[in-house]
Amino acid sequence: FAMMLAVLMGAWALVSAVTVALFMDSIVVGRDFLDTLIRQHNLVPFFLVYVLTGGVIAVIAFSISVIAAPLITDRQVDFVTAMITSVEAVKKNPKAMATWAFMIAAMVVLGFLFGVVGLAVTLPIVGHASWHVYRDLVEAA
Repeated sequence: FAMMLAVLMGAWALVSAVTVALFMDSIVVGRDFLDTLIRQHNLVPFFLVYVLTGGVIAVIAFSISVIAAPLITDRQVDFVTAMITSVEAVKKNPKAMATWAFMIAAMVVLGFLFGVVGLAVTLPIVGHASWHVYRDLVEAA
């Protein structure tokens, strides 16, 4: 399962690199990066494509893992069965799962805003809540 997520992360890195290479005239890493990014003539199309492709990969990653990780931990199931169960749970509860994905993202962003201490607080909360989401969706079914 971890290898599957690593493959998705690699795909995201590749898509990101290709998107940057296709849209950016020049890339400057360092102090002038933000200024260079803002002065690109095709910033809006770049941003839209970058967010859209990243969003698609994020939806895939969320869909295959929201139930799979706790299911693999709780029961003796293979990762393919866990991922299929996870995708089915997302398909059956799209609004609730979209809300849950947004809440996870918000908690992680909030944690980043407060640095390591913030993540030390928010990530256990997300993990605990994720366990209860899994129990409510899988054990109730």
